[in-house]
Amino acid sequence: MDDFDQFEQLVAGRYCCISIVTHEERYTLEIVRRAALGLKRDMWVWSASEGVREGLLEGSPSVAGTDTAAAGLANLAGAKPGSICVTLDLADHLKSGKALRILRDIIDGFDRTGITIVMIDSEDNLPEVIKSYSRHFELSFPDEKELLEIIRATLQRIHRKKPIEVGISQKGLDTIVRNLRGLTRRQAVRIISDTVAGNFRFDDDDINVVIASKRRIIQRGG
Repeated sequence: MDDFDQFEQLVAGRYCCISIVTHEERYTLEIVRRAALGLKRDMWVWSASEGVREGLLEGSPSVAGTDTAAAGLANLAGAKPGSICVTLDLADHLKSGKALRILRDIIDGFDRTGITIVMIDSEDNLPEVIKSYSRHFELSFPDEKELLEIIRATLQRIHRKKPIEVGISQKGLDTIVRNLRGLTRRQAVRIISDTVAGNFRFDDDDINVVIASKRRIIQRGG
């Protein structure tokens, strides 16, 4: 069962508050969007930069006056029953008593409204009272099949801007894929992009470059 299926099961299982701590925001939003479409739920997204906007369509307009956490949450509280309401980096804004109170009221009213709050944060710093309500959802690391697709998509994206010479063997490609295991999707894209940035080539000589790049990422991350 992949991330999409597991997340959909959580929402269908009537979890009122789901917390996801990740740097892979775009990927996570796509998981939520697919679940909303599959379950036929409305989806709304709040961020401090844009306020509240409809979440199923890219580039949808924002609701005026909803950029603060308190105003945004108050708007989400009035969403259609059963809606999936996503907050981006909300945790830092919950030091405000009003925002925290509104969020708790939304969660407490779940039995009546069925609104599911999905909090996507880059750091694990939610107030303890919200952690006590929430169900933590852990994203999986990409498997070898997905990593292969990430490599291909990354090379194609770069190739459209400037041609890349690809001369890697199947054995070399398999070795690179194996060495990308344990990294996030974002980290894998970064390593492949950095690997070809210097000479716009992708071949067996890049195996050691990939291994060294992964080592640096792991060392920086502790």
